[in-house]
Amino acid sequence: MAQQDERILCVSFGIDGWHDWDTLDRIRARAALAGALWSAGRGLAAQGDGDVLHSGDRLVFVLRTDPALLLPALVGHLVRHRPRVRGRLRMAAAAAMAGGATAEQALADSARMLAAAPGTDWAHPDPLVVLLSDLLYHETRSRTPAAAFPSFQRLESPGRPDTWIWPLRRARSSAPRRTAAVVLRWLLWCADVRIKRGEHGRAVALLRRALAVHPLPAALLKLGECHLELGETAAALEVWRHLARRWPRNAYTYLLIGRTERRAELARAYLSEGLRIARAHHVPSPMIEALNHELLLHLALLAYGQDDPVTGDRFVNEAADADPGSAKPLAVLAREAGRRGEEEAAEQLRAAALARVASRPECSNQDGVSDDPLNVPDGNAILESLLHSGLSPLARRQAMAAWPTL
Repeated sequence: MAQQDERILCVSFGIDGWHDWDTLDRIRARAALAGALWSAGRGLAAQGDGDVLHSGDRLVFVLRTDPALLLPALVGHLVRHRPRVRGRLRMAAAAAMAGGATAEQALADSARMLAAAPGTDWAHPDPLVVLLSDLLYHETRSRTPAAAFPSFQRLESPGRPDTWIWPLRRARSSAPRRTAAVVLRWLLWCADVRIKRGEHGRAVALLRRALAVHPLPAALLKLGECHLELGETAAALEVWRHLARRWPRNAYTYLLIGRTERRAELARAYLSEGLRIARAHHVPSPMIEALNHELLLHLALLAYGQDDPVTGDRFVNEAADADPGSAKPLAVLAREAGRRGEEEAAEQLRAAALARVASRPECSNQDGVSDDPLNVPDGNAILESLLHSGLSPLARRQAMAAWPTL
């Protein structure tokens, strides 16, 4: 798991006027930027190693390190000692889990930020501009003293992830007009009514109209869920991936992707990133604790599915510690016992899980199903073991007396 949890920092430099330089000036510029990275990371145990990529006027460093440790030192070094590079210098940084699609996304994000960076339209262009992805900025800010990290300003881009920029510039308001806000609320209300009636196709059309007025995370979440109800799994994943790129600090989005994605390695990457984001919250709340619990259990299911019981047991134990009264860890263990052919142990675990469901106050409604928003009907593989052999939480009162207990 250590290798799977490894993180990278992608740092891209854009240099104005690069194509007009001769070869010697380009070599000197590359050496100066590499030297700045080395000087900033000197003395940090997390500096790690990495790769250097080059394309035209862009120089990209992919570093295997803890981004929140190296980035403050790098930004501080660049602010105090600007590299000896002719022309205006722009730096863009993004972070991700090492390997796979997430690392490719970090490279794409850094390239996008450089391409969209304000340029000649500024009245007084600065010789150095630093751009950070939204997720990387908040992670670094939360782990770095204020005096050790300069103040950045948010740049909002409709339909794209926010970017943080230094030095500060005047922000432009992106709030919708009052009339647009009224239309937006009306469309979302109509979409909710259609969803409650099971008319998901009509809800999709209303949600898309609402998103055309103003992009909102809640609308994107509902749009993906509607696609999933319609059996359009690829469309749902596409919507949620866009949501994760646009608002990367929403751990619930990573949970939705992780439990819907059928490719195990990609699902694990999203679930691991969601778990890291959920644990980074400094103010605990019932929703964050529930997210942490659910993410751990889905990671356990993935580990069991790949014949890694040690890792699966570790995730289940962490989930049980996070919510001692939950029946879901027992349900996961019952499913795994059944998969191994240990039917007697599986039946006992199902009985214990069902008894725990019956004892929880939030499960006292007539259907016996939790009102927790994480409990998605027919979409939660964790509770499949409770449906084994026709048994259902709906029938728990009739079955409790006949079932053995642990």
